[in-house]
Amino acid sequence: MIVKKLHENIGVSIEGIKISNLDNDTFQKIKKLWLEYLVIVFPN
Repeated sequence: MIVKKLHENIGVSIEGIKISNLDNDTFQKIKKLWLEYLVIVFPN
């Protein structure tokens, strides 16, 4: 999972995962990022 900040204060981009097949650990990491950065972008 590759996480890149979109802006200093809000938003991240997450690459290198398949959303349709998440395990619980990956889901929890994404949830934590969402709560912290409020916006998540999954390119492609």
